[in-house]
Amino acid sequence: IALQIDDQRQTPQPIRIDLRKLRYAHKFHSQQNHALTRERSTLIRTKSHLAKSTLATEDDAILLTQHFTEDDYQCSTAVAIAVQGGEAISRFSNPATVTLNAGPAEGPITVLIASAAGFSEPNPVRQRALQQLRQARAMPFDILAKNTAAWWHDFWSRSYIRLSSDDGKAELVERHFTWWLYLMGSASRGTFPMKYNGMLWNTNGDLRMWGGQQWWHNLSMYYRALPAANHVELMQPLFNMYHGMHDSAALAARQQWGSKGIFIGEISFFNGWEPLPDDIASEMRDLYLFRKPWKEASQRFLDYAYTRHPQCTRWNWKGVGRWHKGRWAYDTKANPPTGHVVHLFGSMGQLACQYWVAYQHTGDRAFLEKQAYPMLKGAAEFYRNYPNLKPDENGTLHVHRVSHMESTYGSKDTMGFLAATRGVLTRAIRAAEILDSDPELRTAWKQTLQRLAPLPHSGLPNALLQSKPDEPVFWMNGCRPSLVDRAFPSYYPVKFLNLCALETQTADPEMFERAVNTFDRRFADGIAEDVQVNVLGLEAVAAARLGKAEAARKFIYNGITNPYNNYCDWKGSGPPMVLPNRMTLREGPGTPGAQRLGNAAYGLTEALLQSLPARPGGEPVIRLFPAWPKQWDAAFKLLARGGFLVEARIAKGKIGPVRLTSQRGGTLRVRNPFTTGPLRLAHNKSWDRLDKVDKDKLLTFETKPGDVIVIQP
Repeated sequence: IALQIDDQRQTPQPIRIDLRKLRYAHKFHSQQNHALTRERSTLIRTKSHLAKSTLATEDDAILLTQHFTEDDYQCSTAVAIAVQGGEAISRFSNPATVTLNAGPAEGPITVLIASAAGFSEPNPVRQRALQQLRQARAMPFDILAKNTAAWWHDFWSRSYIRLSSDDGKAELVERHFTWWLYLMGSASRGTFPMKYNGMLWNTNGDLRMWGGQQWWHNLSMYYRALPAANHVELMQPLFNMYHGMHDSAALAARQQWGSKGIFIGEISFFNGWEPLPDDIASEMRDLYLFRKPWKEASQRFLDYAYTRHPQCTRWNWKGVGRWHKGRWAYDTKANPPTGHVVHLFGSMGQLACQYWVAYQHTGDRAFLEKQAYPMLKGAAEFYRNYPNLKPDENGTLHVHRVSHMESTYGSKDTMGFLAATRGVLTRAIRAAEILDSDPELRTAWKQTLQRLAPLPHSGLPNALLQSKPDEPVFWMNGCRPSLVDRAFPSYYPVKFLNLCALETQTADPEMFERAVNTFDRRFADGIAEDVQVNVLGLEAVAAARLGKAEAARKFIYNGITNPYNNYCDWKGSGPPMVLPNRMTLREGPGTPGAQRLGNAAYGLTEALLQSLPARPGGEPVIRLFPAWPKQWDAAFKLLARGGFLVEARIAKGKIGPVRLTSQRGGTLRVRNPFTTGPLRLAHNKSWDRLDKVDKDKLLTFETKPGDVIVIQP
């Protein structure tokens, strides 16, 4: 970070820069305290975890290094600060702070802040931070600013959305979309994804509600709209993290569940799962697959679980706990071992399908082969071989004792498991065909799909929520038997796994009708103009994919301005719903986040442009303004599946010329967005005229990289 400060007052004043430790406490550490004081270090122990913070000065710079260790694990971070354009003097202000005093000087002073991190001892990380400073100090501020501006210029040139409306609401939506994309461009360029609660801007040091793990549902809110925004590269940290835990996920599938492939839970540490002792793994399988009653859990198993994190998917049957007679005592949640997320299997399917979505937009075969297909294959094999996926007397495969969306526990044929299995297997088959690999697995996956129970719906005799004979049949969350009979309509296949959208009605009208019935049942009382929207909800996406323009408009706008106050620590975070920086403290004190803005961006891009296939794994078909409100004008440049860059505009309900650029060649499939009538088509400036083309008629073009197609009335 480079900051230029130009003190233009008549008498310039010194600039003071304080670098402070995040943690400071006087603790006794046997035979270490003198050395710690001499090197200006603070050592904090939490059980077997050690955090060492050290202040230093070097090369006219001030430094803070942090070294974290736990058993055989270690990592380090470093921050180094220096100035250009004036004399600087460093000093240690107190045991927790080192200060750099610069100036006063005539003319500007540049403050340079460098950081580095790594899985090593502090010194290599410290040297990397200092090297960054040396490189930056060799360049004038104007050059640093020019390089930064060039990067952002390229970033913003890749996509845009421009909105307007008489009431100003559309402009507000545009500003928040742009802000979300700026946040992602700032925060998602490292080795790992930013933390969903706080992103890169956690303001309370070590205090972070929910600890250090990643929740897939929360984290995914930031990333789902990036492919359409033509910034798939910002998803790579997300993919790298989950791909990096592949080996531990393969072990977890075997140890925890007795399945094959890989298992990634809703809640994960950045590096995956710890290996389990054989006896613990064996008993875990018996307990978690309900082959052994929970009341017979051994003391050895419970003692082993005691020191494990209660929010980890594997141990989530544990409650947060409380102090009892000087010892922290964990409660056991109702209906163990289900917990909130122990038996939640839809998350891995959503994740695997996001790899496929990224491939569809880029066509990057190396990415498909090295990251996307291993994820799809691993998830597919887990679902296919899950021990509690069993055939009935007719050979239909039903899943037993699984959960759905932290609300339905220990149920049969839950929507999350069955929809994820369908979504993953269909994409795994297609990916294997593209790569010409695993023919035997392809056959096995097809057979599983043919035998799989239908998505749970209200017409089933054992449905948790049943429709009356004269009512439309809709999807819902699961079937009986169930440990918890909490029932609700579920359009999960629409909003999460891309199993159903407008294009579906051309290949499976019954499925599309059921999706519409589900949405209508969920909002049977209507949708208010100022409807409150769950921060983590995807109602705008579901509405857009079902062509419900007015519903999409309300959910997009109110998702930004009127988020439902389901804050995790409402009183502790303070009363403001939305902070002046457009972010919220939904996840606890000091953790600014923008999950709701990612959701709104996702719904917005789906309302402007869809490129989903008629069936999962099929060929993408582009639809323009598929759920766009009449009172909003728009212009956009977004990326569609197939690598087609789409530019279009609409004003007063009238669509202007549409320009589609083929970035990698291939077949372009697009529905005619104009009312029935004559069309003019240009392929690389070669114009043609069609006398009459029905609205929504499928138009196809064979393209080469760089080809430009223009469609207009």
